[in-house]
Amino acid sequence: MSTVPVTLVVEPHQGTRRAIAAALEAEGLAVARTEGGVEALRRFRALHPRVVLVNDTLPDRRVEDLLADLQGEVSRSRACVVLLGAEAVTSAQRLWALDIGADDYIQLPPAADLVAQVRTYLRQNERQEAALRESEWRFRELADNIDEVFYNYDVANERLLYINSAFERIWARPVSQAYEKPASYLEAAHPEDRPVMEEVTRRQRAGEETTAMFRVVRPDGEIRLVSEHARPVLDPQGRVERIVATTRDVTKVTNHERLQAWEGRVFEAISRGEPLAVVLEHIVRGAEEFTPRALASILLVDEDGKTLRHGAAPSLPDAYCRAIDGTPIGPKAGSCGTAAYRGEPVIVTDIDTDPLWADWAPLARKHHLRACWSMPVRDADGRVRATFAHYYREPRAPRTEDLRLIAATAHLTNIAIERDRRDREVRMQAALLDKAHDGISVRDLRHRVVYWNRGAERLYGWPAREAKTAASVREVVRVDDAAFDAALLSALTHGEWTGEMTTRTRDGAAIHIQSHWTLLRDEQDQPQSILVIDNDIRARQHHAEAPRPM
Repeated sequence: MSTVPVTLVVEPHQGTRRAIAAALEAEGLAVARTEGGVEALRRFRALHPRVVLVNDTLPDRRVEDLLADLQGEVSRSRACVVLLGAEAVTSAQRLWALDIGADDYIQLPPAADLVAQVRTYLRQNERQEAALRESEWRFRELADNIDEVFYNYDVANERLLYINSAFERIWARPVSQAYEKPASYLEAAHPEDRPVMEEVTRRQRAGEETTAMFRVVRPDGEIRLVSEHARPVLDPQGRVERIVATTRDVTKVTNHERLQAWEGRVFEAISRGEPLAVVLEHIVRGAEEFTPRALASILLVDEDGKTLRHGAAPSLPDAYCRAIDGTPIGPKAGSCGTAAYRGEPVIVTDIDTDPLWADWAPLARKHHLRACWSMPVRDADGRVRATFAHYYREPRAPRTEDLRLIAATAHLTNIAIERDRRDREVRMQAALLDKAHDGISVRDLRHRVVYWNRGAERLYGWPAREAKTAASVREVVRVDDAAFDAALLSALTHGEWTGEMTTRTRDGAAIHIQSHWTLLRDEQDQPQSILVIDNDIRARQHHAEAPRPM
């Protein structure tokens, strides 16, 4: 039996491709490999790999185009796509990679480190897969235990002869009610579906066999989609005597589709880099689709760790959301504040009488809120990052499936919060590097600029996009050839060079700089690129010579 590849290596250089595959396979990891982007997309669709390692330069297409195509694949949300660079990856480059759809961007490490990194990606992937499988199982468990309804109706005497107990499980009404008032079977149909069912009933009484789908509205507001197949039974004269029918709950099928669509919308929003507020609203609205009467809410733990801030609650009154923004975390702080304090679910079935809501009940009553069930959202380290809650306008206790939905939604919320936190860290690191006053650049050994920070833009007057497209850094940093070659030789020979030189800016002005060159090597310890940090000596001298206040 063949092993399904779990890691796809997209590497144009045969030697490197073989080395990566050998390192992974030696550790028992299954590997598929290809050299170009076109074949990579085909193999991705066929193999559904869990980790994709992609060289940041492909021979047959732009890596941006490949990642864009992968975004459209259903299995993309279950795969970790990592760009591999031959050179050190900066924060700005990593941010760019996230923007085009990659999950990470790293410099190709030594074999042992690469194996460890891939195993880390796989473990992260496995945890996400397990969470998704568990979420699907929670919904499927409920639907799989629902039996069909069987009934036998006497048309001539307008009475129900028999209906089984599955009616109670689907309609959430006692069987006795169906016997006492047979019309309640159709009266529970969704108002929009009643005209259709009245026409179906007319056809049944006319002797037609029918199949129809309609929605059942349960007393608690939950809606079940059912499929009914009815057959008329005729008397010896050919008149309709009875109608026998089976009705099955097909909510399972629609819930599965809705679940996949909901999770897909959430992961798509995350992969597009949508703001956290937008992603959280996708989560909340999706959760509300499964519980029509629920008003869902996400509150985020503030940086001070002492209060909760508004995250998303599109169905709650705006005035209420504003009033609870900044809710203190504590032992008697309503459902959410208490859940964050305890680190465990808090179920309040009647806000008016529960002591946890003593200080907040008047506000809740003003907005007609009577029940609130809250679940803490924990990160991988167990810290509470947020709370997810369901409010109701009547006293209400949760069912098992309600608690499972809330727990699954809390987990999905944590995924969104963690991704947002990582993205903010990368953006912060890139911003800090750009705030440096020194001109920082990275040049490959063909003297092409691969990184150019804002300090370099200010120092030399060349925008990063133009510096990177120049044929050689000599066109941008105009320095005497002999001085440039001497610095280069020293960096290549000794690993670094520090000295002073005179260069010219874009407009031709001469500047005297202190420059430090550091040779960067690849995983085979071969020279790869040069990191250069330039400082304007004139500006430093001017600052030192400036008169100081007495």
